[in-house]
Amino acid sequence: MTAADLDSLRQDAHRQAEAKANRPPPMESILGALPGRTDALYQLSVSVHGLEGTWHRLWGIVAMVHSFGQDPTTDESVATVRDQFEEALGRALTPAEWQALKIHAIQHADKTMK
Repeated sequence: MTAADLDSLRQDAHRQAEAKANRPPPMESILGALPGRTDALYQLSVSVHGLEGTWHRLWGIVAMVHSFGQDPTTDESVATVRDQFEEALGRALTPAEWQALKIHAIQHADKTMK
């Protein structure tokens, strides 16, 4: 392996770490067991309208609204995307799940958007 190969691997690892840092937490880490379905189009980076894509949109809108100095709990756009996610999930988020998602999104916003 050449020095150029090692440098290329380092750069790829750095890009992957940055991409992971700009994503919501895995749904399983907050929701526990999930319905036995996958969101293949989201995983292929083609769509954000399935279950995982809507999870990502919800996390992102919470972070964005917070970064603009607004309260995600009372924001209408957050409520709309939350409703879409809960419909895709087939149930409402529990208060603890909602709080965990908000905390993660707000911490991300505070770290990267200000």
